[in-house]
Amino acid sequence: MIRPGIPGAVVLLGLACGSQGKVGDDRDAAGVGTGSDAGEAADSRPGDAFRHRMITRSIPEGRQGVATGSFTDPGVEYPAMEVDPRYTHVLNFRMAAFAPPLMRPVRTYGPIILYDDDLNTIVVSPMDHVFETVMWFEAGRVRSGVQGELDEVPAGWTHRFLWVEGKGINATVERWGDLMLADRGRGRTDRYADAGLSYLGYWTDNGAFYYYHTEPGLNEEDTLLAVKAEADQRGIPYGHFQMDS
Repeated sequence: MIRPGIPGAVVLLGLACGSQGKVGDDRDAAGVGTGSDAGEAADSRPGDAFRHRMITRSIPEGRQGVATGSFTDPGVEYPAMEVDPRYTHVLNFRMAAFAPPLMRPVRTYGPIILYDDDLNTIVVSPMDHVFETVMWFEAGRVRSGVQGELDEVPAGWTHRFLWVEGKGINATVERWGDLMLADRGRGRTDRYADAGLSYLGYWTDNGAFYYYHTEPGLNEEDTLLAVKAEADQRGIPYGHFQMDS
C-alpha cells in the first residue's frame, strides 16, 4: 500500500538563472529617489583567496510617501554597483509561493550570485534590512533600493550590503555565509539539528501518489494513518510526514 512520497514544488524560494550582458536601458525609473553612498569598507584578510567589502547606503533625512505599490519597483533607489563585464551569468532567488525554476534572473531581496566562464564568483546581498530590500542585475550593474511596498523610510536610515568575491560558486557562497554569521555573532547550526534533514520523511506534495488522492474508501487522515501503520509493519523509520493542502 505504501506509495512513494516525492518532495514537490511548495517552496518559498526558487532558483532563477540566466546570462546577462551589457544590454538594456539602465536609466533610473521616473520618480525614484537616490540614496547617498556612505562609502565602502574593505575588510579582507591578507593572502585570503576571497575578498569582501561592505557597502553602506544612507538616507539621513528619511523619506515619506515613497511607495510604488509593487515590491519589485523600488521607492528609493541607491547608486548602482558596477560589475566587471566578464561576469555575465546570474543566479538569484525567486520569491513566490510556488516557484519552479526560471532560466532568467529576477528582482529579489538577494543574494545575487554572479559568475564568469571560469567560475570566478561575486555574491552580493543586503547585510541588514533584508525584507526591505529589492535588488537586481542589469546592464553590468547590481542595482538596489528600498522595496516599493514601504511608504516611509525613517530618518537616520542606513542600509548595509555585503560584496564577496572568490573562486567557485559554492566556496564563495560559503564565505558569504560565514561573513553574515560573523556579523550577527552566530556559528553554523549543525545540518542535522532539523528533524526534516535528520530523518527519513514521507511527503504528499505535488507529484506524490497521495497528492489530492486517497485510498479507495478512506479519507486523507485514514489514508496517511494506514501508510504509517504499514511503514511500522515493514520497519521503515519515518521521522516526519509532510501533509500537503
